[in-house]
Amino acid sequence: MEVDKINQNDIRVIVADARNLPFAAKCDRVLADVPCSGTGTLSRNPEIKWRLTPADLLELQSRQLAILRSAMERVAAGGSPGLFHLFAGARGK
Repeated sequence: MEVDKINQNDIRVIVADARNLPFAAKCDRVLADVPCSGTGTLSRNPEIKWRLTPADLLELQSRQLAILRSAMERVAAGGSPGLFHLFAGARGK
């Protein structure tokens, strides 16, 4: 789909707990912004290893899985089940 052909009425932004979305409608595409642990930045941010416990990582994994499952339940038949892993971070700091 080309960006210039997207009708603004085709896009809805919802602020909610992504594990329990407040609607039952099915969508052609679903974008899930799943939280990360930050452990990929340990070389630049070594203090992370002192803040995170094994229990924190297990809880985060459970939250990530719940968000992905919730997103997948909202994909319409024939829709795009592709989930995107968004990687956003500041470079050069």
